[in-house]
Formats: sequence, C-alpha cells, structure tokens
Amino acid sequence: FTATLTSGTTPALVWYPTTDTGSTIEYFASIEGTAVEGAGARCDELRPVVVHSHGNGSAAFEMAWLAEYLATHGVITVAIDHVGNNYYDQTSDFLRLYEQRPTDISELYDLLLRELAAPGELLDGCVDPDAGYVVSGYSFGGYTAYAVAGARVNNTAGTPTYDFGDSRAKAVMAFAP
Repeated sequence: FTATLTSGTTPALVWYPTTDTGSTIEYFASIEGTAVEGAGARCDELRPVVVHSHGNGSAAFEMAWLAEYLATHGVITVAIDHVGNNYYDQTSDFLRLYEQRPTDISELYDLLLRELAAPGELLDGCVDPDAGYVVSGYSFGGYTAYAVAGARVNNTAGTPTYDFGDSRAKAVMAFAP
C-alpha cells in the first residue's frame, strides 16, 4: 500500500496471518518470499504488531523473511521505505533522518490503526490499539527502534537531548544496530 506520512508518500508493506494460498512473491530481483499478495486477513483474534525500520539505503522488504515467519505465527508486521533514506531515494541532508525515521515509525503505526485496522478494513478485528507494538530495526533501523522506544538522542554537543519516544512501543528487536 502507499503510506502518506509527514516525511512524504512512500511504499509500505504489511504481512499478516491468512489462510489464503498462492504463488511466491518476488520482492526484488532474486528475493522471493512465500507471502500471498492481496490475501484476506485472518482476524479471528487480536494479533500483536511489529513495526519495522530498515537499514540505511535499504527497503521495507529487507527482512521479509522475518515478517513472513511472524505472520505464520500470528503477528502483523508493517514496514515502509523511509523517505530519502532507501534503496531508491537518498537525501543529502542525512542529519534530518535522526528525527524523521522515529517519527515515520510512530506515524506508520497510526496509519495502520486508522486505515488498515479501522472498522470494515482489511485488519478490522486484528489489532488492539491499546496493546501497542514492538518496533524492530536493522542497522540504522536499530537506532530508529531504540529512539522510538524512548532512548534519548544526543545533540551535536553529545548531550542526550532529543526524545522521539512513542509510549505505545512496548519492546525493541534490534538487528546489528
């Protein structure tokens, strides 16, 4: 789907439990998965949510293998291509990403609740908004995950100053942060 965030409009992916079957999906040249594009969601119970942040210059599908595995075990995972910091689009203003990326993740969770889990939508009945989410991240996404979970970010003088925390982030899974 397309996600519209403060940072811009960007591609997004969501993996979720389903009983549908189909052919393998190709995320990128030579990167295939077992997800079924356009499958119906199995929302027979509330599901935990993971919001993933990719590494510097990567893409939402970078850890599709993990998202697919989690979906087969009842977990919803959502990820975006961070605007200005993905495989297709690189900003020259790298410093702004330290604020933008955590904000992207919080806004992506809001979008999931507002547009995908709303009454009558794909994930209606799957998500408890009061349960919060786990934030995961690979490499620069690991920084993002820690910042979303409440780690203070240093200013240019090295003092922990900035708080990009989202109280709904209940845990962190960081891969090579």
